[in-house]
Amino acid sequence: RLCTDRDDIFLVIAPRHPERFDRAEEVVRSMGFKTLRRTRLSGNTVTNGVDCLILDTLGELSTLYPAADLVFVGGTLVPVGGHNLLEPAFYGKAVVTGPHLENVKEIAQVLKGKGALFVVRDPEELKVVVSRLLDDPVGLERAGERGRLVVEENRGVCDRVVERIFADGRG
Repeated sequence: RLCTDRDDIFLVIAPRHPERFDRAEEVVRSMGFKTLRRTRLSGNTVTNGVDCLILDTLGELSTLYPAADLVFVGGTLVPVGGHNLLEPAFYGKAVVTGPHLENVKEIAQVLKGKGALFVVRDPEELKVVVSRLLDDPVGLERAGERGRLVVEENRGVCDRVVERIFADGRG
């Protein structure tokens, strides 16, 4: 619905599992969007009125994050538990999610507390929040920067935990 209300949105959908690539394309096409799969893209430019790119490859999301204005992280509007919040934050992107963040609870709390994560309850609220963020490019950039700083501030946490375990004689 947001894409039909605005002409400044280009959608990239990245299904987490390859067996979902075909279904994602079917759903998006059934909604009236002109869709292209990444594996059918020649070069790196999408043209000819394409509304949505289905990323039907693995390991390429990180190459697309820099071009994004904001990122909606899936697995969060339904009780899946959420996916990686740190990767879009690393690239300085504001992150929007649904309420189901069980798999990423701690980092979600940190990002939300810093104003880098926006949690919505349902698709209607998603539309409102994304639209509000896109209408405020300065605020959108600040939210992304706050997320990038969270990632920076927490670099090396694993190494520090391991060092403490060995320092305490428990290792």
